[in-house]
Amino acid sequence: MPEKTVQVSVRVSERDAAFLSQLQIDGATTPSEKLRALLRQARQQREGLQDYATELDFLNGLHRSAEARRLEAEKLLGIRSDLLRILMAWLIECDAFLLSASPSEAQGGGEEDGKTLRAEMDALEAGAADRVFALIDQVMRLGVTASCAGYDPAVVRNRMQTLIELIRVILSIQNEIGKEKSND
Repeated sequence: MPEKTVQVSVRVSERDAAFLSQLQIDGATTPSEKLRALLRQARQQREGLQDYATELDFLNGLHRSAEARRLEAEKLLGIRSDLLRILMAWLIECDAFLLSASPSEAQGGGEEDGKTLRAEMDALEAGAADRVFALIDQVMRLGVTASCAGYDPAVVRNRMQTLIELIRVILSIQNEIGKEKSND
């Protein structure tokens, strides 16, 4: 059974009306449809009813305009940036994961609630770590060659040396820790 609707009349400034007419929301073409879609999105965000797919769709919508402008500029200039492409996709996906994987509220603080909350927190941390290291892996792969697809081909390479030095320090420390453990 369809939900009962209530008619609402609203006046907006010319600037807001122009914004609304330019706003692109999937499945909404008229001002009324766009306002309903905006209200639905706001309600879902406030009520915390977002699942991963809904969060991903919402965040993609937020970034759509910036992504389109970047792609148009790249097309006009005949260049592209793999770093920006990877980073933007990662930001959206990671944010959708974090928003949708937030732990549920513990009900009574009992032992079962504590175990459930702990499992949710462990899964949140593991999922975040997976995403962070996937980004590191993708960016490191950009530094494999002398230049990568970017506006400045050296932008990754120039920063890679500092990272390599850090990795050497980490390996050295891990090697020392390994030696200490084997001597115990």
